[in-house]
Amino acid sequence: MATKAHLEGNKRYLANKVDEIKLRVPKGRKAELQEIAQQSGDSLNAFIIKAIDAYINRAEE
Repeated sequence: MATKAHLEGNKRYLANKVDEIKLRVPKGRKAELQEIAQQSGDSLNAFIIKAIDAYINRAEE
């Protein structure tokens, strides 16, 4: 179980080091994306970031 200090540290880290983007998908799509991410060994967040980066790299070529 995380301590109060640990949770506060996480909160400060998230506030200072990352931006949040809310993503909405059609019902059922989230589970599909989570499964694909899991199969590739990634979290859903990492999978989405990699997909965005791949799209940007293709667009720049």
